[in-house]
Amino acid sequence: MIETKQGKYYTTEEFLSKVQISETTLKKWMSSGRVHRVRLGNKRFFHEGEIDKLFIPAVQDISAVTNDHE
Repeated sequence: MIETKQGKYYTTEEFLSKVQISETTLKKWMSSGRVHRVRLGNKRFFHEGEIDKLFIPAVQDISAVTNDHE
């Protein structure tokens, strides 16, 4: 992981571990535009915002279901 003023950047291996997906799934997500990598120097990383982008909609969906049952 690299931390900059713009946030944390994860290697491919770190990203896969955090989101618990396979490398094949990651490649499909990158091809479809669901996830983006950035180049820092001669290496590629995933910004921490990519993780948020994947999981915030799921959390919002859960909140909506929870609020509907109150």
